[in-house]
Amino acid sequence: MRTLELDEGLRGRCSGHLAKRLSLAGMGRPADGFLELHPIEALLVLERGTAVGRLGGRAITFEEALSRLASSDPRAFDLYLAYRDLRMMGLKPRPGDGHLILGGARMDVLRPEDPLPVRELEEVRETEIRFLAVPDREGDVTYYELRGVGHLEGSFPLPRGGILVEALGDRYLVSGGRGELEQLMYGVRTEFGLILSQEEYSFLHKLGLARGPNPIRGPFDEIYSTLRMWGTAPKSGLKFGALYRVYAGPSSRHSEWLVSPASSVSDISTLAGLARVAHAVRKVLLLWIGGRSKMVSVRWTKRPTAPP
Repeated sequence: MRTLELDEGLRGRCSGHLAKRLSLAGMGRPADGFLELHPIEALLVLERGTAVGRLGGRAITFEEALSRLASSDPRAFDLYLAYRDLRMMGLKPRPGDGHLILGGARMDVLRPEDPLPVRELEEVRETEIRFLAVPDREGDVTYYELRGVGHLEGSFPLPRGGILVEALGDRYLVSGGRGELEQLMYGVRTEFGLILSQEEYSFLHKLGLARGPNPIRGPFDEIYSTLRMWGTAPKSGLKFGALYRVYAGPSSRHSEWLVSPASSVSDISTLAGLARVAHAVRKVLLLWIGGRSKMVSVRWTKRPTAPP
């Protein structure tokens, strides 16, 4: 049986036929005439029985190595679960410091109770792809594809203007110009008139398209205004658990996107729920980040596909 020498940090080193075999499988990196393995790679070699592990002159089992690594890094087992699962799919991820690399794309490994990594999401550039791997308490791993989104393509025009509005608390009643607004998916029709939300009226008033009382400024004005200026129509997304459901154009029978601010997603478990709903109703979940890349799309995926 071939031998894999391990150091105290469980990094592996081998040469000869074993090194060639593992290198062809996309594992390890050459160094000083040897093939060096990340501890996560070494664990898989031991679990599969490809080689016998030796540490300090004595044999070490997979279970011993896993326990040793997990005691020094509680997150190591999560990383191993994701790495092992991807390998079983026939993929060739590379382990890094607390994350994996799949075809040049970063894959962060998080737990359901972990907070949403907003700072990392802010770094996702437009069209860039990243992944999240989330092992649950039973060891099953769920994957999400993240992609930077700079803008959306919509075909809704702006209304012509001349809209008269009266205040109804934090909502607004349209008293003139109602027909065009309905066609452009503004407001909700009621028996006593067309009612605009705070964001809708604030947007129209700011552009000088509606006349009435000074609007109340709200926390989602920027998101709503940006979506409208892109030619899309945001409507309440409450029934989907999101801030907005968003339509691409007047001919759209169904909304294409669900949009929520990243700040409203408390943890990965909440994100998983939103992504699963979006997948079930065939919509794309978008997290509003702001800044250079205004949004990040989140898609549940059974098999992560590395970018070319």
